[in-house]
Amino acid sequence: GESISIRQSVCLVLFSPWGWCKRERLGSCPNNAVSDFLFVDQLSFRYPEYPGLVFPQLFSGVSFSLSEGSMSLLLGKPESGKTTLTRILSAHVPRFSGGECTGTVRLNGRDILRELPYDLLETVGLAFQDPDEQFITTRCDTEVAFGLESLGMERTAMEKRVRDAFESLDILHLMRRKTGDLSGGEKKKVILASLIALSPSLLVLDEALEEIDEVSRIAILELLKNNGRSVLITSSRLHDFYQNYVDIYLLLSSKAVLREDHCGEIDFRSLCRKEGLLFDSVQEGVADRKFRAGDGALEEMNGSSGDVLLSASGVKFSYPGSGFSLSVEEFTVRESETIALIGRNGSGKSTLARILSGLIEPE
Repeated sequence: GESISIRQSVCLVLFSPWGWCKRERLGSCPNNAVSDFLFVDQLSFRYPEYPGLVFPQLFSGVSFSLSEGSMSLLLGKPESGKTTLTRILSAHVPRFSGGECTGTVRLNGRDILRELPYDLLETVGLAFQDPDEQFITTRCDTEVAFGLESLGMERTAMEKRVRDAFESLDILHLMRRKTGDLSGGEKKKVILASLIALSPSLLVLDEALEEIDEVSRIAILELLKNNGRSVLITSSRLHDFYQNYVDIYLLLSSKAVLREDHCGEIDFRSLCRKEGLLFDSVQEGVADRKFRAGDGALEEMNGSSGDVLLSASGVKFSYPGSGFSLSVEEFTVRESETIALIGRNGSGKSTLARILSGLIEPE
């Protein structure tokens, strides 16, 4: 469709899964598009000004609606406003950030812009992009229980709800772990468990699947889809696995909007590639690289032959009472070598990195 370039304008592009899509102008949603569940109309936001620092309009005139029980994916480049939008939906912004926010945000008829975050515990559940910003307690089970305690839930019912949340994500082994000892992916799973325990009307996951291994991602999407939950996921990457689960695709872009009286068709994947949101592993050469298995790990063949810069051997480590143990027979980094350490969440990648950087000592 015809497009025009407008500085600091924003467009949302609605897609049908993995094919051609309709791109609609940001403006008031047509009457037949208004949803009784989540309705956003002419939403604009600017962060407050400070001496010597003036922020431009982050987005202006954002409008979209989502139906109950749908799983939606909001795509956008870093710094495009995805996180701010999610925090507006959960009433954290502008209450805790300041700034100028206008427009309409309604969830099940409630005016979100007039609500307080703690009044929305059972309405909107937000998983932050950085889980460390969100942790309240130092142990996983008490973290998941915190929201339920805030609601005054009876102890027996609360304990069951907490255990069920951990079990649904296959992370019962993390219940009594310290949050500070977890890997990035494990932390995100615990935050997600705390939201599942609360069972809000809308789950908003801000890049919450990005550090989670692909097997776990699929399991989480299956869980949310099969339970009929209303979910809004944000991401700066369009992964192939989304196509089997996502009902609605939204693109937050600051480059162009269509004319108000025109709606055309565009190639979804081509647009995402142009926006820098789509990466093909074959094009990047990953699929052509050769690996060999050895002692529980994959080692790439024909690595660098430069001088050894870092070496480790006989490394062992365990967290007391966790059931986790790490054992690395040999690990070497050579000059001019770039190494990708691949493994599922909880396999020990973060622990090994902490050992190699001197943050923790091996046994």
